[in-house]
Amino acid sequence: MEKFHQEISEKYLLQMQKDYASLSVNLKQLENLINSIRGITEIEQAESYRNFQQLVAMISVGLGAYASVISISGQFPYVTDTTRASNHPVGKFLSKHSVPEPWLAPGISIIFSLGASIIGIVLTVAIVKLRYIAKSWKQNSQ
Repeated sequence: MEKFHQEISEKYLLQMQKDYASLSVNLKQLENLINSIRGITEIEQAESYRNFQQLVAMISVGLGAYASVISISGQFPYVTDTTRASNHPVGKFLSKHSVPEPWLAPGISIIFSLGASIIGIVLTVAIVKLRYIAKSWKQNSQ
């Protein structure tokens, strides 16, 4: 019985050592592959987060510009007086497109606010793009 135990132990021990040697190489390759996938995923998440931050910045600037212009537009003379509003170029445009006269003054305010919002968004996009170009140019020059 002792001889049988020793022969079986040596046989299986040798087989286990060979299996371990052959599988450990594959294990290291799999670990490297998993680490590569993790790295790619983290890079994609960082890009997604940066794009989200840029979108939030554009929306915030647009809303801020809209709110600023709409809040001070009540001080403009063509907004408080409907006769002046109907003589204003934007008021004439709105009248031509069937906007009733009482709605001309608020319509002018809304159009100016939307214009300021669009200008703010375009400027934010331009600044973000210029920063990205400057950053990539700086990295390429090093």
